Amino acid sequence: MTTVLYADVLFIINFSMDFLSVYITAKLLSLRQSALRFSAAAVLGAAAATAMTACGVASLAEALLTVVLSLTMSAAAFGFGGVRAFFHRAFVMWGAGALLGGAVSALCALGEGISDRQSISPHGSRYSVVLASGAVLVCLFIRLIRPVLSKKETTLTVGFGSKTVTVTALVDSGNLASDPISGSPVIFLSAAEAVGLIGERDTAALLEHDRLRLSEEMTRRLRLVPACGEGGDRLYFAFRPDSVTVGKKGAHRDALVAVSDKDGKYYAGHPALAPSGIL
Repeated sequence: MTTVLYADVLFIINFSMDFLSVYITAKLLSLRQSALRFSAAAVLGAAAATAMTACGVASLAEALLTVVLSLTMSAAAFGFGGVRAFFHRAFVMWGAGALLGGAVSALCALGEGISDRQSISPHGSRYSVVLASGAVLVCLFIRLIRPVLSKKETTLTVGFGSKTVTVTALVDSGNLASDPISGSPVIFLSAAEAVGLIGERDTAALLEHDRLRLSEEMTRRLRLVPACGEGGDRLYFAFRPDSVTVGKKGAHRDALVAVSDKDGKYYAGHPALAPSGIL
């Protein structure tokens, strides 16, 4: 018996699976979501998978090409970023795809087992039970594993002149504030920590948006950063420090610092708020 595979149907199935894999990865890792980039990554994955099936690629070659494809799709969907974060995203996306593939295979096997029945009630069939259970399990899986995969805090060391401060910052994917010109992400530092870094005068002037009171050095480093928060749109006075290092290994990052009028309790007990892109 000859098995016929239609390329268009195979492409649509692979596209759907790849898009869901990318979407689940974004949800688990709290990454920025873009329908256009996700679709581009899914098209790339679906086209490659369809081509491998049509060409009858062997098992070993298929495994190697799948790894390369996961890396390429990760870059298309989320960009490159740091090496560690890049491979982390690709691995999670590969795992999400494998999980979805196993779930679909199980459902197909179940369908074969009950397809011989003459009459199946759409409300009482095992299909409904399986699909409902699968939806619940996916939701529970995301809720349980997301805090583990999503890094919630990091250590930041900010240098300005001869002074440095080291703080534990809450990592928030919702912090999208950036310099309109350079695109540098913005770290929000509490006023209490800022005083130890730039002094009381510059801290107060940044909070009050009083450019005339800023020191000459701070005026030279000043940047105006628009941001949207709970209270609506707002313009922050930020500055470019001499250095920003992240994590225990001290990876250097290009970032601005804005002084926040929020205390440490506002950032879940942390004196600073950092964007997820800085990791």
